[in-house]
Amino acid sequence: MSAPFVSKTQAISLISVETGFGRRVIEKTMDKLEEQGRIKVIDSPDGRALRISRSDVDVIIKVLNGEIE
Repeated sequence: MSAPFVSKTQAISLISVETGFGRRVIEKTMDKLEEQGRIKVIDSPDGRALRISRSDVDVIIKVLNGEIE
């Protein structure tokens, strides 16, 4: 079973592998989806990193692959 949350850096790597898009495109998409309230990027408990849920990573992948808008 995978972890429920990953760091933003890990999320970008996972999304890049799945979609073939680079960091800039992924971050722009993440920002847009966060502004729309469709995903949530949160601070980690230690305050050194940002975290995102695996389900939100899946949403980003689907948007970039054109499966959902």
